[in-house]
Amino acid sequence: MIKAPENVSAVAGDEISLACVIGGRPKPELQWLRTNGLIPPARAIVEDGSVLTIRNVNPDDQDTYVCQGDNPAGTVMAKAEVQVHCKIFYLCHIPRRSNNFEGSTRVVGKEGRGWLHFRCESSTLLLYPTMHFH
Repeated sequence: MIKAPENVSAVAGDEISLACVIGGRPKPELQWLRTNGLIPPARAIVEDGSVLTIRNVNPDDQDTYVCQGDNPAGTVMAKAEVQVHCKIFYLCHIPRRSNNFEGSTRVVGKEGRGWLHFRCESSTLLLYPTMHFH
């Protein structure tokens, strides 16, 4: 193993690249695998025989990726973790007559309807928000 792939953290929609270089004689045949599923063929490409690039990543791409090299002398493997963070948006209706929401943002939508816009990021697929109104 000359260069093992490094762990990657990305936001959904980004492009990621994992690089792996394996040496040996005869030159090893390199392949990319995934521990829990298939690498998405429509969004993934292997460049220069060693760099796996996945376009438009999404939470389903979060996994352990394996770079494997094989030749008659044996097999070597290296792993990298890919984390995909999602932007999650919550909308809560604020009655028109309620204007006193300290520390919050009030955005007025069409026809005078008010909406409170919460943003948060999650590194997991499940998020259980807690809201308190005082």
